[in-house]
Amino acid sequence: MVWFWGWHGRLIGEPDVTYLERRSGASFWRIQQTGDTTEFEFSVPDTSFFEVSLSLEELSKYKIVPDSQVAIARAEALAWFLELPDTEVDFHKVILVCKDGESHDFSFVRPKKSIACTDVSKFDVEWVRENEFYVRWRKLKLLSGCMGGASIAREKYNRKMVVSEKIQKELKKIDPKGVDFFEAEGSHFGPRV
Repeated sequence: MVWFWGWHGRLIGEPDVTYLERRSGASFWRIQQTGDTTEFEFSVPDTSFFEVSLSLEELSKYKIVPDSQVAIARAEALAWFLELPDTEVDFHKVILVCKDGESHDFSFVRPKKSIACTDVSKFDVEWVRENEFYVRWRKLKLLSGCMGGASIAREKYNRKMVVSEKIQKELKKIDPKGVDFFEAEGSHFGPRV
């Protein structure tokens, strides 16, 4: 089974996470790139900055900062990602700018693989760029065995992070407050297309 990485949404008490592009010195798109050698390595400074709508004390309750597009992890959660093969992920230092200070305890986990998991011929989709990038869909269909043994990747056509059944179960065990996983097969996103 393949799962989309997600978060509980803008529920009361869940933080807003905003990438600080100017302070980081690179676009958010660049830090999400996949591959072994990308513009990421050449255009991003040593540290990226994210603003989080929490105090440092509130942030201390999180092992993974809730965000639907990136994994920002520390401690037990980061240790789990560090066990993955370096062909699947790499890591980048993050400073989280909170209401009352900065936290230097987190790292950005960047999936290196881009995998076509969606069978674009078998579901309703709203393309932003035809056969390249979609943002809304209904009744998503997956290609059988699309993860090819990988634990984490970016879906080629919608750029969402996808995770294997194993990673979903392992991360659920550490109770990553605010982060959730959504079964990709049969899912829908956005208004009906």
